[in-house]
Amino acid sequence: TALMTALRPSIVTSAFDPTDSVPDTRLHSMLAVATALREYRKLGQPHRVLGYRNIWSSFHPCEANVFVPVSMTQLSIVDSAFMSCVSSQKKASFPSPTFDGPFSELSRDIMTRQGTMLKTCLGWDFFQGHPSPQIRACRGFLFLRDMSSDEFLEAVRMRS
Repeated sequence: TALMTALRPSIVTSAFDPTDSVPDTRLHSMLAVATALREYRKLGQPHRVLGYRNIWSSFHPCEANVFVPVSMTQLSIVDSAFMSCVSSQKKASFPSPTFDGPFSELSRDIMTRQGTMLKTCLGWDFFQGHPSPQIRACRGFLFLRDMSSDEFLEAVRMRS
């Protein structure tokens, strides 16, 4: 709460996984963000919460409401940064039940699959003819959920 009070963010990010699909650390981090958010709200600060999922679970397109296009270059940069900066997680002690390898590779695969889902739903022509070069060149998508603090806190209450 002290950090939030000092920085006064308008957007807070938090893990937002279903409770039955994640290790306890992910749930505890979501609960810690909720606790800080409750205190921060007392100051009357307006803000949004961006919920993310990573390798433990992923959003279905109908659960997400923010879709960030990701290029092949950006996927490569994420992998390189992960391998350089988070060396302790190269071989994580809590691997995904569906993948045994660096989390960045699984994250890349998830974003690529999510891109394929959107391309299937919206049609390839939507992407090939899109006016944005980022959309035309995207290799995948990062799915997020944008929520009010009330929506986030209610979801956390229901999960705990």
